[in-house]
Amino acid sequence: MNNIQYKACIADCTATANVSRQCTHACLQEADVKKLLACIQLTNDCAHICELAVKYMLADSAYAKQVCKLCADICNACAAECEKHAHMEHCALCARDCRACAIACLEMSKTEGIM
Repeated sequence: MNNIQYKACIADCTATANVSRQCTHACLQEADVKKLLACIQLTNDCAHICELAVKYMLADSAYAKQVCKLCADICNACAAECEKHAHMEHCALCARDCRACAIACLEMSKTEGIM
């Protein structure tokens, strides 16, 4: 297993999965949940893809780069949606972490020497 090269990306994905789950939960507690349906769906999707990316990186999968590229795309979409609700602290934090994770995943997916 050669997952040392993935260390920073794994850390960002793990943190973003946790923050996304917290954002999902917090959105579900808001008074007007209907206005947050897209946000709830994207934070849920984001948490799932981040967790999947971690699994692929830990397994040193030949598909880790492709999964991380998809993770970057979903993290950017989640950040864009959460930024629409940045007046809520949980969405602002989620957007920030999603942007950082997207950068880490995109960099990792372009790294030479990784499958």
